[in-house]
Amino acid sequence: MSPHPLVQVKDLTVGFHDRGGGWRPVLKRVNLSIARKEKVGLIGASGSGKSLTALAALGLAPPTGRISGGEVLVDGRNLLTMAPALQQQIRGQKIGFVFQEAGTALNPVMTVGAHFKEMLRTHEPEMKRNWRVHATNLLNEVGLDSARTLASYCHQLSGGQQQRVMLALALSCRPELVIADEPTSSLDLLTQARVLRLLAEACSRRGASLLLISHDLDVVASAVDRVVVMLEGRIVEESSTSQIIENPLHPFTRTIVASHQVNKRQREHLKGAAEGCPYAPICPCAITACLTTEPELLDAGDGRRVRCPVVLGRTP
Repeated sequence: MSPHPLVQVKDLTVGFHDRGGGWRPVLKRVNLSIARKEKVGLIGASGSGKSLTALAALGLAPPTGRISGGEVLVDGRNLLTMAPALQQQIRGQKIGFVFQEAGTALNPVMTVGAHFKEMLRTHEPEMKRNWRVHATNLLNEVGLDSARTLASYCHQLSGGQQQRVMLALALSCRPELVIADEPTSSLDLLTQARVLRLLAEACSRRGASLLLISHDLDVVASAVDRVVVMLEGRIVEESSTSQIIENPLHPFTRTIVASHQVNKRQREHLKGAAEGCPYAPICPCAITACLTTEPELLDAGDGRRVRCPVVLGRTP
């Protein structure tokens, strides 16, 4: 086994030119390592540099951006100094990427089957003759009807189906690391949970590492071993998931964890309110009857209906 971490980002600095011709750093000496088979969550507010860190680490910084310092070591070799063809090979074979918006990442004029065929033709040419069998197995694994999905265009699939296609594509070349950038941001809560479970389970089965990027600790907490917190282009804290949740140190991390704990308590309350209104345990308008009697969907006038007698003043 290699003595190096699978991926090691060292002092990575990335910036953009401003309108005045100056240069403004956005990522500032970022250091991040991912061990083999490790699941890491990278969290922070929108605009903190999470996605840019992942893209720059793949050699995919935006054209207007510039990497001014640092290294990205993959198995001890600096990806940023490799030839573009070798970078592309590593991105396809060693690192799989699940984009934030599957609907925009998938080509609208190609079927899902064509996406798989192109991916394998580029990165796994020895599998191109059996691409359909390989694609079928992957789509079945992520819970999709393979025959229907392979013949579909992305606009014919729901958001959750599109995201599962992206996951299957990311796994198609047997990567050692999967990077998932806000993979559930546009999905409902039930679909979010299913996609995250599939992502974590698929990586575990293959012994692959995972970098899960999100602004929401709720999203990553159940799926990763370690959490890295980013603020304004800098890493401000990193620790095991349990330590982050039980004893956060940085004030920004404490704010994130406090929000996570509130959300967790709300979910627990909502889950336990089966007899009455499910929102009653945390509702500022609730009365005793709300906890014991399920309200009806009432006419509120002007074509509106609401399942709350309290706001309509119709309580006994």
